[in-house]
Amino acid sequence: MSDTVVLLGIVGSGSAAITLRRSDDCLPALRGVTTDGLYRRVRHPMYLSSIVIRLGYLIRHASAHNSVVFAIMMLLYLKRMDYEDCIMGQDDRYVGYARRVRFRLVPGLY
Repeated sequence: MSDTVVLLGIVGSGSAAITLRRSDDCLPALRGVTTDGLYRRVRHPMYLSSIVIRLGYLIRHASAHNSVVFAIMMLLYLKRMDYEDCIMGQDDRYVGYARRVRFRLVPGLY
């Protein structure tokens, strides 16, 4: 099961990267607003994919230590999403996009 979860994360990450094209980078910046592919459902599919990959690792290597590391990583991703939404919120197109795509990571949940 863990391999399937990791594979799902890798496919999601690749799909999101292809959709972003040249807008993908390590640091958040105003590079335009992408609304195709997975971005039609959630605002942060790259982060979701990364979380899914790490969840697959946690399933395979379950331990208290890895669970704590995963929880810390989740908190850092949430902070990064806040930061990215703040930067992107300076673009009116992103504001409209965020109104249409309300969920950051999981449709119907968050």
